[in-house]
Amino acid sequence: MIFQLQSFDYLTASPSRLMSSAGFWTSLPRLTQSGTARLLMVADTLHAETVRAGFEAVASPLEHLPPGVLAYRNEYDDFLSSMVRDVRYLRLYLVLDGVLSAEQVIGVLGGYGVRAQPLDHAMPRPFAQGRDRWNFVESSTGLWAMLRSKDRQGGVLTPRSLHALLGVDFPVYAALHVYTFPQSRVLRLLREKSALVGTDSGKRLEESAAVQEAAGGILDIRQALSQGLGLHTLRLYVMVGAPDEAALNGRLEIVRSALPLETIRLFGAGETMRKVFSAEPLHEREGFMLTTEGATMLAGSALSYRRRTEVHGVMLGIDRNQAPVILDIFDERNPSYNTVVLGQTGSGKTFAVLLLMLRHLLMGVRLVIVDPQGNVDLSFLGEEVYRRSVLGTEQASINVLDIVHDDIPAQVETAKSMLRLLGVYEASGLDDAVLDEALTGLYRAVWDARTSPLLADLLHRLEALAEDGRGQAVRETAARLAYRLTPFVSGSKAAWFGQPTTMDFGLEHAVNVFDVSRLPSREAGGG
Repeated sequence: MIFQLQSFDYLTASPSRLMSSAGFWTSLPRLTQSGTARLLMVADTLHAETVRAGFEAVASPLEHLPPGVLAYRNEYDDFLSSMVRDVRYLRLYLVLDGVLSAEQVIGVLGGYGVRAQPLDHAMPRPFAQGRDRWNFVESSTGLWAMLRSKDRQGGVLTPRSLHALLGVDFPVYAALHVYTFPQSRVLRLLREKSALVGTDSGKRLEESAAVQEAAGGILDIRQALSQGLGLHTLRLYVMVGAPDEAALNGRLEIVRSALPLETIRLFGAGETMRKVFSAEPLHEREGFMLTTEGATMLAGSALSYRRRTEVHGVMLGIDRNQAPVILDIFDERNPSYNTVVLGQTGSGKTFAVLLLMLRHLLMGVRLVIVDPQGNVDLSFLGEEVYRRSVLGTEQASINVLDIVHDDIPAQVETAKSMLRLLGVYEASGLDDAVLDEALTGLYRAVWDARTSPLLADLLHRLEALAEDGRGQAVRETAARLAYRLTPFVSGSKAAWFGQPTTMDFGLEHAVNVFDVSRLPSREAGGG
């Protein structure tokens, strides 16, 4: 099975994020049939034409746009032309022969801080077919050669070990193959190595340093095992292409210099290329040895090279890597369509949300905007598209008891929720029971006629309960609720909530703005 992974930004992520996948690599013997997994990396250039084509694929056709929206679309096209440039991008994939279902593997990866999703497109490959020569593969896209890491390595790994490789200015296809030893095999291997070190301890003085180094390595592995870590072998494969052999050799040297690992060039590598860059499991156990800390750091250096690759949606701007920030809130791949925008006062949250909404309008999304400050004016879109309603005026009345459900219990609960927002009652104790009785009787009396009652009708019900209710507590509660309801029936708020609804909630326009700035803070949702 194969999954697409989402990378993160090394400079903005917490340090723990880089090592959070350690548990996944340690668990490979339990999660897979062969104890292996392969991280595929495709680093290439994202062209401006690709970004534009991605927007065209999800945008509404020009002939369907009203004049006001069409004018905004033209401005957006100018924005794309001026802002989008060719930039580097990275796509990450994980291949493994898992014993769990795809959904379970995604859940496991998420638990280790790696966001994944099932592959929903063909995995990019450098070529479909080619002819295997001795020192390269010849294809319609050029000549391709492969480097592989040596099975003995020295040096130091850093959190950005692979960043230089992924940042070169030509296409690179890389694969990091990881094999995790079962713990029983690691213990057997340690016993064998310890026995060899003991046998070699009596050799010449010049060999004692090597013996001590081996003993130190055994001790490090034992300490790693005691901490719940494991032992792995890794191999890094890098495939590079060029139009001719001279350019190919030059690019291979650039790749060698960009890597912290020693590599060898593979000859007659056509079959290896096919296996490594496919969805087939690669049951290799050879490679250079690392404990889980080193394996996680090397894999994390690929996961932390964040370059945006999404092109289907609307562009909001560019990030610090000059990559386009493109978003489609209603992408079916998203687990939900909820979005939150966070920022300090004056940082531009309102502008960002309006920008996001207006550009989604170009994809045929209908907008409902609640404006708490009264400063949203989108009249340039035209009356055919835009409608603005101002709440808190005598011309904009809302009857919170309007019938909107097909059964009385659901309608009563909705009415109680609205009255709670108005501050008429609190959903606790006797208040809830008394109001429930009054609303149920009120709706039963008008249900067959489907005529919505008014707050004045509810007030009469509560006043009747206050006079004839069963018990002193019921009468007092009904009287208190009736008193709290009075401002909405005959007081200062009667024009807003005490009459039949005059607001248009049909949402027949593409953009519907409800200005609630004239409402008191509680009615506007301010608490």
